[in-house]
Order: sequence, then structure tokens, then C-alpha cells
Amino acid sequence: MDSAGKKPIIVIVGRPNVGKSSLFNRLMGRKKAVVEDLPGVTRDRNYGDTVLLDTFPATLIDTGGFEPNPDEPTRKEVQQQCQMAIEEADLLFFLVDGKSGLLPDDRDLARLLIKTQKPVFLLVNKIDHPKQEGMAFDFYTLGFENIYPVSALHGSGIDDVLEAAAPFLEKIAAAAEGEEGKGLRLAVVGKPNVGKSSLVNSLLGQNRVIVSDIAGTTRDAIDTTLTYGGFPITLIDTAGIRRKSRISQKMERYAVVSAISSIDRCDIAVLVMDAPQGVTDQDAKIADLIVQKGKGALIALNKWDLVEKETNTFRDYVRQLYGDLAFFSFAPVVSISAKTGKRAMKVLDAALEIYRRGQERIPTSRLNEVLREIVARHPAGRNRGRKIKILYGTQARTFPPTFLLFTNAPEAVAPAYRRFLAARLREAFDFTGLPIRLVFKRK
Repeated sequence: MDSAGKKPIIVIVGRPNVGKSSLFNRLMGRKKAVVEDLPGVTRDRNYGDTVLLDTFPATLIDTGGFEPNPDEPTRKEVQQQCQMAIEEADLLFFLVDGKSGLLPDDRDLARLLIKTQKPVFLLVNKIDHPKQEGMAFDFYTLGFENIYPVSALHGSGIDDVLEAAAPFLEKIAAAAEGEEGKGLRLAVVGKPNVGKSSLVNSLLGQNRVIVSDIAGTTRDAIDTTLTYGGFPITLIDTAGIRRKSRISQKMERYAVVSAISSIDRCDIAVLVMDAPQGVTDQDAKIADLIVQKGKGALIALNKWDLVEKETNTFRDYVRQLYGDLAFFSFAPVVSISAKTGKRAMKVLDAALEIYRRGQERIPTSRLNEVLREIVARHPAGRNRGRKIKILYGTQARTFPPTFLLFTNAPEAVAPAYRRFLAARLREAFDFTGLPIRLVFKRK
């Protein structure tokens, strides 16, 4: 099975209008991840996965403009989002405006960043010509060693920053490699106040065979390993779940930010939802993130004891849930009460079943037999009058199950047909709990 690896989180911070979005787009443009549009999710994210220097996978977060004492409620939200992103960062790109010069807000943010004791790279932006590099001198008084004149708009100086950051990125990658071979890596994710901490405590409290607390990456994450049914399970960053700051607890709107690192490092993500509340926009965003990153998934409906029961209540609830999260309907659903611990162990049972299923590899002959049956009943359509043929396929990897499908017109296979094909393959081979990736190649 492919090991779960942590991508370093690089957060871009700075005052409003210093060019943060331009820098974000510049870095993302190097190798922006291609993500298929999924229905039912508003794509207003300010984060993305990329590969820096063609070598280092990383997650970038573009924050709103930092203001030390915002007055308006909207600006306060932006400020809270910025501080939460700083909490989650492995590296910080502190962007300032060389043309505007050093301002008091720059000093306030610098003091905040120094307190984090995280690697900070000070980028003096809008230096569009070598003759303008002198504009960066004033910023040395902020006390940072790593200062780089750059132009986010034109790209000059960016490679110097990334090459200087490379040793930190290598360190994080090495830490991720050292995490291999520890069995199932399980992340408990969800928006604040849905019961993530209670679920983790229930899992640990009912399983006294705790092997160790494992120091994690440069984020000071703590992973807790337990043994269940003789199988090692590592709960990702449980200290982070228990110790989240007040800011993180308040930031329901930006819950996805705190989920990025945990989902990156896991094999399977447990999305904890508030059953009485139903599906929210934040639930959908975190579910979307799990799918993007190709992780196994299950849904834990917490506070199920507070839901009024009638005949078929659970069945009807799940049907409605899958209607709201159609793209996430591959994830099995478990109802729990994390506070009392009722049915909490069903989460581990379901996760282990997904884990075992995800390691299976489908024989090529059997895969092509099923493909022929599917295509015969539901052809892929036509491209410029010619029939689109799915000729044959093979499984390229596990976790997530990824299939190479050879066709005469890969670019013409419609997104709807790709989703249809993935759903049929999931049914045929019982890939419950696992997203399926289809890669179409020309034959």
C-alpha cells in the first residue's frame, strides 16, 4: 500500500493589498493540481496543492489581509482566519510591499510571527527591477534573517525563496517517510464542536492498550497509537484535537484549514458530523477535501441519541445525507454518541474494513471482464461522429484505487461518464469507503 505522506503547509501572510494572491497564483501556477469538478460543493477555497521546484509537494494557504485591530465583523473574521492559518503552518511566507515601505502593521505582524518560532521567510514584493532592491533595506529592522526581494507579478526572486526553503521542506518530507509501517493512520476531522475530541477520548478510553505518543512533524503534532483487534491504529494529531486554541474553536467557517494537515497524513478520514444539525456547508467542504486528496472515508453521525426516532429513521437520514453529499456517497455511515462512547468502536470496525479493502488489487482479467459488461450496457458516447471505445484497463495503484483505462479518445470522455464508470466499478468490486481514480490514456 502507498504510505500516507504529510505535505508541508506554507501560509502566505501580510497586510491587505501587498500581493498575497499574486504570489499564491504564481506558486500554484508551477504545477496546479487538476481536480475534477464535483457537484454540490462551492469552490471558494483559498488553499491548494502544488509541487515546488518540481520536487516538493506542498499545500499553500492564501490568507486575507492582516489588520491588528479590525473594527468591522467581516474584517475580524479575516483576522481570525489569518491567525488560524498561522497556527497550522509549517513555513510562513511573510509578504510586504516594497513600494509602500515599512508600515506599523508590518511590525505588528512581524512580532506575532516571531512568537510562533516557525520558519519565516520575509518577501519584499513589488521589486520589479534590480535597481529597486534597495527598497528592501528598511525591512531588515523587523529582525528576520531570510529576506528576499521578489516580484510576485513577474516571478523574479521566487526561485531564490524556494531554494532557501528547500531544507525545511526536505526535513518535513523525511519526517513523513519515517511514519511508514505503522498500520492504519486514522484522522478524525470535522468542524468545531461536533464531538471530535469526545470521539478520540472514547476510542482511547475503551482501548487501554496505548502503545505510545509519537512526536510528529515540525508542527509539534502528536499522534497516538493504539491496538485494536491486534491491529495497530495511529490516531493523527490527537493532541492538536485536544489543545486547539480559542481562535480555532471559533473559526467554524474555516474549519477546513485545520483539517488539511491531518487529512494529508492519514489513510482514512473519519468525518464527524452533528446528527441533529444535518449537513452544513463546512461538512461539504471537508468532505470535498477528503475526496481531492484521495483518502478513504467514513462518516460518524454524532449525537445520534438526540435525534427523534421513528421506523427507518437511520435509513431515511442516510438517504437524505447522500442526497446532500452525492459526491461523498461512497463513505459508509456510522451513528454514534461520542460523549457516552456508545457505538464508538464501530468507527474502528468500519475503518479497518475500508483499510483492508483498499489494499486489494483487482486482477487485470477480472477488471476487463467487468469493464466490457459496463461499456456494453452503457457506451461512452461519440466524439465527432466516432464511437468512443474503452479498450482495456489495469489497476495502477491502491489507496485510492487508481485505474488506467485505455481509449481512442481520452479527452472526449465526459465527466458525467467518468463518475458513472467509477460508481459501477465501486459496486462491482465493493470499494465502499474508497474514492476511485480513473486515468484515461490514448491507445
